[in-house]
Amino acid sequence: MSEIISKKARTELREYFVGTSLAIIDREFGAADVPCDLEYEPPVGGQRRTLVEQYYKTVDWTKWYEVRKILTVYENALISLEDASEDGAEWAQKEFKSLLRWIERDGFK
Repeated sequence: MSEIISKKARTELREYFVGTSLAIIDREFGAADVPCDLEYEPPVGGQRRTLVEQYYKTVDWTKWYEVRKILTVYENALISLEDASEDGAEWAQKEFKSLLRWIERDGFK
């Protein structure tokens, strides 16, 4: 079975979180009940990228019941960016469009 969310869409979400804090990453993934594998040492640099990848490590990307948790995280990121965009943050508008484009390419609206 193929992965439900592409690696590109996951990478874009991870890179969004690089601009946040470790606490926000924990809060967003925790709120969606995504477990974290703190033992996993991913081949990426930076604490934020590492933490996101430690959450990603626990997800079977071919199982809907697991991927829907990540979709909740994705949706919450889009909502936060949309709110920031309404306040005139140009970076948020650009990030929103990018995240939206990649998740739509995977067939989500």
